[in-house]
Amino acid sequence: MLVALLLAAVSAGCSTRIGTSWPMLDTVEMGGRTRIVVGYNTIVALLDPSNGSVTQLEDSEGRVRNDENGNPRRWIIDGGSKEHAEFFGRPLRLDDDYLLFPSANNRLLKVDLKGALIDPPDAKGIPLSSPAIANLVASDIIIYASLKYGDVVALDRDTYTELWRASVPEGVWSAPVIQDGILYVSGINHFLYAYNAETGAPVWSVDLGGLVGASPLVTADAVYIGSFDHKMFKISKDGQILAAFEGNNWFWSTPVLADGVLYATDLGGSVYAINPTDMTAVWSLKVASRGIRPGPIVSGDYVVAASRDGSVYWLTRKTGELVKRRELDGRPEILSDMLLLEPSDSLDISEPLIVIGTVDTARLAIAFPLNPDSGYQGWIYSR
Repeated sequence: MLVALLLAAVSAGCSTRIGTSWPMLDTVEMGGRTRIVVGYNTIVALLDPSNGSVTQLEDSEGRVRNDENGNPRRWIIDGGSKEHAEFFGRPLRLDDDYLLFPSANNRLLKVDLKGALIDPPDAKGIPLSSPAIANLVASDIIIYASLKYGDVVALDRDTYTELWRASVPEGVWSAPVIQDGILYVSGINHFLYAYNAETGAPVWSVDLGGLVGASPLVTADAVYIGSFDHKMFKISKDGQILAAFEGNNWFWSTPVLADGVLYATDLGGSVYAINPTDMTAVWSLKVASRGIRPGPIVSGDYVVAASRDGSVYWLTRKTGELVKRRELDGRPEILSDMLLLEPSDSLDISEPLIVIGTVDTARLAIAFPLNPDSGYQGWIYSR
């Protein structure tokens, strides 16, 4: 059934890729500085956000570490040395020294920030998405991993001992979300599940009528999530569907709630602004010729969306008017979630930047300003 779903997704124009991953983007704090994590297939690198260069490894005195030929060592991890590990999901920050990466070879890969790959634990399934972590009882810390071919698993933070496991028929493609002791899990079997995060006991489940490929947005009052049934749902904290917005195509990203408006994208190339109270449209616009897999970035006056057609689109938040389209050289597919980087003490940038990932290794990560009128050209990371 999973293979059939994947083939159907590809034929319908969505972003699933068979036999490889799409780029993973995230940020991590390292020595008081923010670095961008870029993972694609078997390689993960840490980048300097100001110029896109790979971070150089330093010793405890802050001096650059050199290899046997006198060249600076760079922060690059090769999962090919660990049973051909491929990287799909964002890493989990375990503590000040270690990251935990989900890998498509039944492993959660532990990596220290000095660039060493630690022998990984067996996740007993393929962790397709990012793990989540929670400090639930005193000092006991639990890691939750969602698995591609079924189940969500709770692991002890230090020993990786399995604490509990809940069956999710047909598997999970997205990261679990924790709030107020409840673990929310999206199943590709059409269901959204809520579990007691400490015990794994089921709290409720609700059928959303289509495959659910993204993590939910959990707020203080409700849960918002889209499905492949072309609907974006508002669900109560006790598992009741309160309202639904019907779009034009599959929803495969987590919506964004900003200033009382819910923003979403779909795999038909449309961007939506939705009233979260009754799930009616504020505005909608089909901007792209191909699907939009990542969720939008909402900041300042703009909603920014990135499409499989190799273009990035700026729309006004109030009306949805298209104000700019930026077509990337070669028009590579944009599939990964985007990053918004704001100037700060840990970032050597002068204005907000958007970072996107593409499937073109010559343009694996691209940064450019949030302001569509800026003359700043940004940088490109290639591999």
